[in-house]
Amino acid sequence: MNGNNFSGKLPNAIGELHKLTFADLSFNRFSGAIPKEIGKLTDIVHLSLGTNQLSGNIPASIGKLQKLRFLSLRNNRLSGEIPAEIGQLENLTRLFLDENNLTGGIPSAFGKLKNLNTLKLTDNRLTGNIPNELTEMEMLEYLSLGNNLLTGTLPDSIGKLKQLKTLNVNTNKMNGELPPSIGELEKLEWLVLLNNQFNGEIPEEIGNLQELKGLTLTNNKFSLFPEAIGQLTALESLHAANAFAGGHLPANIGNLKKLTLALLGQNNLGGEIPTGIGELNKLERLALEKNQLSGTIPAEIGNLQDIRQLWLAYNQLSGALPAELGQLTQMTWFDASHNNLSGKLPPELGNLRNAQTLILAENKFTGSIPSEWESMENITKIILSNNELRGETPNFLFYLPQLVQLTLLYNHLEFTPEQKELDRQGNKYFLLPQKTEKEK
Repeated sequence: MNGNNFSGKLPNAIGELHKLTFADLSFNRFSGAIPKEIGKLTDIVHLSLGTNQLSGNIPASIGKLQKLRFLSLRNNRLSGEIPAEIGQLENLTRLFLDENNLTGGIPSAFGKLKNLNTLKLTDNRLTGNIPNELTEMEMLEYLSLGNNLLTGTLPDSIGKLKQLKTLNVNTNKMNGELPPSIGELEKLEWLVLLNNQFNGEIPEEIGNLQELKGLTLTNNKFSLFPEAIGQLTALESLHAANAFAGGHLPANIGNLKKLTLALLGQNNLGGEIPTGIGELNKLERLALEKNQLSGTIPAEIGNLQDIRQLWLAYNQLSGALPAELGQLTQMTWFDASHNNLSGKLPPELGNLRNAQTLILAENKFTGSIPSEWESMENITKIILSNNELRGETPNFLFYLPQLVQLTLLYNHLEFTPEQKELDRQGNKYFLLPQKTEKEK
């Protein structure tokens, strides 16, 4: 009966269906309260009332459904506290109460749900700490508590959840340090901690999570970027922007052979980019912007054959751009602006025929714009302002077929009268002013 656009209230008489074992009324338009008589369905095994317009409290009588294995009340308008009586449903394997307006704490009685595999309480207004009793749910594989108002840190006993594959507490008000026992979650594949206020050092035991595929730490207050991340050899995605107060990229980062995504901007990371980064041959997006990285861009970065987007802006990188960047033929976006890079612009960048955005502003590049760049037939944006470029401006720049923005301000470039007439036309060409002789 799911998805039939039924409406109205659930009748109290539903409790008379004593032999009912399966009820799926999800994806309808039922409204009003869940009748307490639902507690009379003592033979029911599967009850799904998700994605309706039900309101009011979850009736405590639901705790009488001792045979229940599946319960979904998700995506309704339910309010009030989660009844502790749900903890009496000892046969329950999957529980979905997400996307409601539930308040209060997570019942400690949930620790009695020894057979529970999945617990999803996201998108409510739950408060308080995660109760230690939750770690008694020894069969739990999926725990999702995101988008609530939870406080405190993870329970010290979190490592008891030996079957856990997903732990998601994103967008709460959690704080404090992560317990070392997190390293005991040997089957964990996805750890999502973003948008909290976790602090201190990430315990080195996190390096034990050899099954971890996704690690999301964005927007927290951890101290130093952990060396142990280099031990997570199964890692595929690392979201950790604005998560740390400092540190450096570990020398063993090259161990992360399966990594496709690394977003590490705004972390005050210092030191050099390790040459081992060139071993991440599955990497598609690398963001290191707004750190304190120094030294040169390693030539090994040219080994990242699958890279699509590379952000290195707002650091203290110096030296020349490596010619090996021209090997990154899949790259669509390259931003190395606001550094101390110098030397000539590599002609090899002309090999980037898939490039759409090239931003090298606010550096110390010299020489002329290479004629080889004419091959970048898909380029839409070239920004080279505030460098020390000289010579005639090649005319091909004004005939690139996909170009929507060309910014060459504050260099020492020369323009023909015809080129000067294009300045500021259609907010496409930004050519003048150039630097005066005194600024040279």
